[in-house]
Amino acid sequence: MINLIINNFTDFNYLSPLIIFANKQKIQEVKTFVVLNDLKKERKSLFREESNKFLNFPFIKSANVKVLNGANDLKGELEGERGIILTTTPTFYQLFNKKIIKRKFFGKNPIYVGFGYFNEFVKETAKKLDLIFFSAPIENIGIKEKKVRYGLPYWDFFGSNSDFDFSYLDNLPVRSTGKNIVIPEIMQDGDSWLEQAYQYIVNNYPVNNNYYFKLRLKTLASEERAKKLEEKLASYQNIFFTHSPYFFTTVNLLRKCDEVVFTSNASLFVIDCMAAGAKIVNLFDKPRMGLWKIDDYHYVCNNYVLSPEETKKKHIARLGDCTENLFKEIAKL
Repeated sequence: MINLIINNFTDFNYLSPLIIFANKQKIQEVKTFVVLNDLKKERKSLFREESNKFLNFPFIKSANVKVLNGANDLKGELEGERGIILTTTPTFYQLFNKKIIKRKFFGKNPIYVGFGYFNEFVKETAKKLDLIFFSAPIENIGIKEKKVRYGLPYWDFFGSNSDFDFSYLDNLPVRSTGKNIVIPEIMQDGDSWLEQAYQYIVNNYPVNNNYYFKLRLKTLASEERAKKLEEKLASYQNIFFTHSPYFFTTVNLLRKCDEVVFTSNASLFVIDCMAAGAKIVNLFDKPRMGLWKIDDYHYVCNNYVLSPEETKKKHIARLGDCTENLFKEIAKL
């Protein structure tokens, strides 16, 4: 049995291609556990609040999905599991940290397969995994190659495969006339992003442009910023705000936009832009240092502006067949 663990929107987006592929190929050995309470803080979250919506998506309703409240429920489900457990590295870190799963010195362990999503715990977590998938070699910070594969199923959403077209789930009116400009919220910049975004509109507002603010509502502070920005721009036309955390909104926006405006380099959203082949504009002269330990990420926006195709190949090793390849790799374990 392949057990998929979803505890947040990153997990949901990264594991959705596997659920969709398993449904289409009628692979019965895939079971998905959706854990509603935040494993890290053991409390209710926006993810739980949104569950009534995403649990009713057609590809979720038709899959083998079990909804759990929290850590204790998940621990009970995984007790004695001898199959494959698969999720992102941040969630794996919480599974080990909360002792929901652990490596046994005696007896058979489950096979742990992770998706490398960059954070400070990825190397520590990867040591405990049997196999880890990264987007590209640049993300591998010292993990032995024999347990590493390249190509994340998430990027298949951005390919030409119509099986992964779920734009019908998105109610954001991306227009077919005028120039479409996406402005992603930069969480690391806090309130300074709000002012930069506002000034950009004030200084760059042809009436035939359509502006789409892609907001991330992770905290009360970011929700408050979103409200302030909407109030400040209330007199402007063709301004749209989306709080959607789902992959289909990201894909829909990036496929139909003319350019994406970055106010700083403090965002990995630029990798999504690469996958979609979107043009980006950076509003900063020098990259801000110290956000990531991988030096290349300090300059990723600049590099993509200067050399789009070269930078894309550096950060995305495969695009379009990653999900099928993952199932082939898992079958070898």
